[in-house]
Parts: sequence; structure tokens; C-alpha cells
Amino acid sequence: MTRPENPDGDPELEEQPRPASRSQLRREAQQVSQLVLDLVALAPPALDSLGLPSELREAIDLCQGLKIRARSRQKRLIAQILRAEDHEAIRRSMTTQGGALIDGITREKQNERWRTRFIEEGDPALQEFMQSYPEADRQQLRTFVRSAGQGPEDKRSQRAQRELLRAIRGIRVGRTDST
Repeated sequence: MTRPENPDGDPELEEQPRPASRSQLRREAQQVSQLVLDLVALAPPALDSLGLPSELREAIDLCQGLKIRARSRQKRLIAQILRAEDHEAIRRSMTTQGGALIDGITREKQNERWRTRFIEEGDPALQEFMQSYPEADRQQLRTFVRSAGQGPEDKRSQRAQRELLRAIRGIRVGRTDST
């Protein structure tokens, strides 16, 4: 790519910004995609605190209500809305308020990991959890673990998995633990 000749030394011609490279465009698209994933993962109170435009908020709420496999088209729509909005301002507000938001997401992922370990490993995982949280009700957790491990198609099992996750959340509330 050659630069246009500037024999007169015209400053307007010299200061023209170069168009973004393909790599830069890809990085920006990846950042918007990551922002979409972060926004969809947030709980409604956290989304309220961000003060998002109503169209964007409605699209996120709709996406959260869809099944996992049906979300991809809605996520693309959210990304399109974000590009039309000032997505950098939304990202900045997430990072300024985001300490608590990201901590909440991280804590919830840890809770889900504990639930998965309980179902897959059983008593060894429960024993490790009880060492970290001695105030937990071992019998209640063991009951949920047994019911949750019966099978993914069983309604009782699904309910027990939800109850197990709620119990883990209740035990871990207010405690910061990296396990």
C-alpha cells in the first residue's frame, strides 16, 4: 500500500488515520464477543446496576431465558447492539463495578464445581468440603448428593442438584475461598 504524494506538505493529508488492520478488527470482535458472554452470565441485579440501554437489556434477558443451544443467534444480536452502542463504556462500567460482579461469577462457578465434584466423587469430595466448611450440615449435603446422582433424566435428581447448589451457596455465602 503506497501513501499518497504530499508535495505541498498539507497537514490534513499527513494526519489521516490508517484503517484498522484485520488483526485489530478481529481483536475488537473478540472483545465484544467476550463482553456478550460476560453480560449474559450476570444475574439480573448486576445487570440493573450497569444501567444498560433498554433494547440491550431486553435482548440479554431474552438470551438468559433461552436454552443453551438456542442462545447463539441471540448472542450475535446482542453483539450487534453492543457495536451500535458505546461498548467500551459498558466494559469500563463492568470493570469499575466489576470487582463484585466478577467475584460473584467466580464464586458461582466454584459452587458449581463443588456440586459436580460431589456428584462424581461422592464422600471424598464431601469430606474435603467439610474440612473447609465445618459448619455445614453433612447429612443434608449427603442426602442431596445421593438424590442428585441417580440420573440426569430423573426429575428428583434434577431437583436435588438444584437444592444441592442452593445448599452450597448458602454455606459459602460471605466466605472467600479459592477452592
